[in-house]
Amino acid sequence: MDAISTEYLVGDPDYWHGLTIYDSFSSRLDAESYLAERKVKYPDSNSQGVIYKVEIIKVDAIYQDEGDEVVDNEFVVITVKSIIDNEDVDAEFTVQLDDGEYQPEKGCMIMAYDDNDFSAKQTLIFYAIDGDVLAERTADAHRVDEES
Repeated sequence: MDAISTEYLVGDPDYWHGLTIYDSFSSRLDAESYLAERKVKYPDSNSQGVIYKVEIIKVDAIYQDEGDEVVDNEFVVITVKSIIDNEDVDAEFTVQLDDGEYQPEKGCMIMAYDDNDFSAKQTLIFYAIDGDVLAERTADAHRVDEES
């Protein structure tokens, strides 16, 4: 199956904080160059970073609004089929929105389907698909459809 997008994410698998993503690149060569520069810039660092190849095979995003006049309960469910470093990985996320926007300062949350905490692979997938932006675009598209 062909990927609809491929990202090379540079991150640090930290035991205490989970996976930290530093940056993403469209080519492995760019990711390797970034790592080389990072090693020069931070020579005393215990962690120099790891390159993860994330191929997105399929993404579905479904808008849902279960709110009423009093409670706004708007969210987007995102399902993803991917390949991370040659391993098939599926993930599902729920992104809570406020007036069509992901606003963590207003209590909006992003949850993984099986747990509220993301695994390292779920973090890679969410970062690669830019999940919060995808959720907002899905909500916008839903509003345009309703107005038509």
